[in-house]
Amino acid sequence: MTNLSDQKFADLINYIKEENIVYPMTWHEFYVYIKNNVPEDVVVPVPFILGASGASDNSKREQFIKQIEIANKYGLIHQVSSHIKNLPDDKLVRHKSSDVHPETGTLTSNPEYFPYDELERIHHEEKVFGECVDYFKQLRKLGNDFVNSEEDFCKFLIVFEETIYSKKQLKIYENNLKKIKSYSKKINEWYDPEQIASEMKIMNEYQKNIESDILIYKIFEHYTSLVKKDFIDDILDFGSTLFCYLEGELPINKP
Repeated sequence: MTNLSDQKFADLINYIKEENIVYPMTWHEFYVYIKNNVPEDVVVPVPFILGASGASDNSKREQFIKQIEIANKYGLIHQVSSHIKNLPDDKLVRHKSSDVHPETGTLTSNPEYFPYDELERIHHEEKVFGECVDYFKQLRKLGNDFVNSEEDFCKFLIVFEETIYSKKQLKIYENNLKKIKSYSKKINEWYDPEQIASEMKIMNEYQKNIESDILIYKIFEHYTSLVKKDFIDDILDFGSTLFCYLEGELPINKP
């Protein structure tokens, strides 16, 4: 089985190089498929698209091949090979044959003008803000007014940073949420319908508040991680960028 997979992998790589393929137009979906079918702790290289579109064709193809190597390692090579080889020509981004080194196969035009570190920075930022957008939407569903405007959110986060935040408190909230969910299940075993309804109303409100607190903590921890990496300057910069993502002014490259 391994020999067949290795041969399939080699054939696919040869096909990509012989056809001067850089990457498929389905690159994001290709990435998501691999990500969803390998262990959670496996790091799958992200596609060099969106903010990373300035990478050279060589860098893009190398990134694409790294993904295929992971697919081969985890038994997905037959599926990904079939996908790539069955794509129509208009779904494949190719490099001009005149710009391929005849001996090494290196793609010689489209030089790198976007530093690799900057590409990684952009993808990390897109991932973090994508998660923050999801947390924000959950906070809005839970009825938190401070996430409805950039100004209110920044004011809230400043107060949160100065007076409330601690990792210990986050653990307390997470433990309390588990206890509430467990207690809510036990309530349903009671016989008095009115007592059940009254108690469940209280528990639902309490659970909503704790879920909101946990989401706020997660957003704040993303904020502090971006500051430490010098990706953003302060809370106002974070709030402004986050609301740009929320309003669709900046793309979100979700894994």
